[in-house]
Formats: sequence, structure tokens, C-alpha cells
Amino acid sequence: MKLNSETFYTLQQKIIKARTKMFKKFKKIYELRHAVERGFAWADKCRKLVIRYERLEATFEGFRYLAAAMVNYRTEFGRNLL
Repeated sequence: MKLNSETFYTLQQKIIKARTKMFKKFKKIYELRHAVERGFAWADKCRKLVIRYERLEATFEGFRYLAAAMVNYRTEFGRNLL
């Protein structure tokens, strides 16, 4: 059996079923999950938050708020302004 694009496409249709019904049902949850994971990824770019250097919880919490504010600022006004 020779694999060309047409054969591959027909095999793909037979093996992999479409999951559109499942994704329609949970679409809002996946959007929220993506937003949360993206927020954590952006927070991990702040070196102060990756490794906790501060001894006081209040100082660390302040840096978390500052990182969240920076992420929101970049999202709202663009990356090149900071």
C-alpha cells in the first residue's frame, strides 16, 4: 500500500473520530483553563517568583501582585510599553 496524501487522509478519517461534540460541551472550561495556564506561564517569567527569595509572606505576596499587574498591563496596552 502506497502512502500518498489521499490515502493518508482516508486512513485518518477512519481511525480518528471527530470530537466536536465533546469540545462543544466543555469549550468554556477549556477557555478558562487556557487563561489560567497562560497566567501561570507569564508569572514564571518573573525571576522573583520562580525561586522564592523572600522570608516574609507579605513580601512574596506583594511581588505576586506586582507580577499580575504587569501581566494585565501588557495584555491591555501591549508588550512594548513597559
